[in-house]
Amino acid sequence: MHPRKNAFTFIVTLVVISIITLLIALALLIPACAPAATPVAATVAAAPNEALLIPDSAPAATMTNTVYFVRHAQCLSNVQKGGSATTFTPGGEKQVQSLTTALQTLKFDFIAVSPAWRTRHTILPYLKATGQVAEIWPELIETGKNDPAQTEFPKDPPSATLFEGGALIVLPDEEKPFFRLRQDGSGQKMLNSSNPADAQALARKTEELIRARFGLKDATILLVGHGNSSIPLLRQLMNNPSFTNKPLENTCLWVLREQTGDSFMLEHYNKGPRAMFPELFPKPPLPSLP
Repeated sequence: MHPRKNAFTFIVTLVVISIITLLIALALLIPACAPAATPVAATVAAAPNEALLIPDSAPAATMTNTVYFVRHAQCLSNVQKGGSATTFTPGGEKQVQSLTTALQTLKFDFIAVSPAWRTRHTILPYLKATGQVAEIWPELIETGKNDPAQTEFPKDPPSATLFEGGALIVLPDEEKPFFRLRQDGSGQKMLNSSNPADAQALARKTEELIRARFGLKDATILLVGHGNSSIPLLRQLMNNPSFTNKPLENTCLWVLREQTGDSFMLEHYNKGPRAMFPELFPKPPLPSLP
């Protein structure tokens, strides 16, 4: 081969090798200069006692408890003076059936019930159908009529012996798999409300129980009680002492959803199962004309 060609080939080869060497060096140098990423887990482990900072753009988590309140089914005492409060009317039996069907579309984290027979037996078929257990809350007892003209919470103190209670609550053996008593002083005795101050004190205690158990748990709670005692409870939870409305009808519900500022907003009032869940109770077709 000609000497000049050999020299030219050698120079070209040397240049190519130099370029390749330079590219390899750059490829190795760039990752070494980049800042190392710190895994999130390593950050948390390095500062276990420090709160993680959430970027301003991230939405804050919200916890909103929802409270359903349902009145018991219709008893003989609701339709005739001196009638039994431990026997449902035929209409009341149908109300229990419709309520049981409707409630099975919802999921409750907790159920509390007045100790009265009519409230326990309104919810008992639902408990049997779902395998849930309800807790007896004496604070949900019937409280008598409310003042529709009330504009502020009662200023008089409640009865001094209100929460001392009376007779012990005794559950029949066949109901014990479905109800439990609350294990505190007033949770196992019947309570008696004799005036508006007592009624509001019971509502206030009910709110305290709810907040103590479910303050930050985003829970759905079902309360089973009486029409007249539901009004003081609504006033208490909404922080609206002047709220008034007609009493709940049998097996009708109201629904409250918790808002910021430690109060609740009313979403539904006096709605029966068929009104709240019409898709579960389709109307029969109209008869065809001849």
